[in-house]
Amino acid sequence: MAKPSILKFLFYLAFWFACQAFAVDSVDLLPADQAFQLTSKVKKADRLVLSWDIANGYYLYRNKFKFVSLTPGIKVIEPSFPASETKPR
Repeated sequence: MAKPSILKFLFYLAFWFACQAFAVDSVDLLPADQAFQLTSKVKKADRLVLSWDIANGYYLYRNKFKFVSLTPGIKVIEPSFPASETKPR
């Protein structure tokens, strides 16, 4: 009966080490305003262009964006994005 317990222990130990390999220390991360530097420009009276200068190793995901207007009378239409880039894992 001791053999399954040892195997279980070894499995959990290996799992713990694997998780540590992907752990990121938050001290090593840049603050958001440095990792994703935002610039905005009025393109036309009804167009605002937002762009980000993104630090190496950081990524923005289009499905995480949400745009809202805090100004009464101004509504946000569906934004357009440039072509995406697929990054290798």
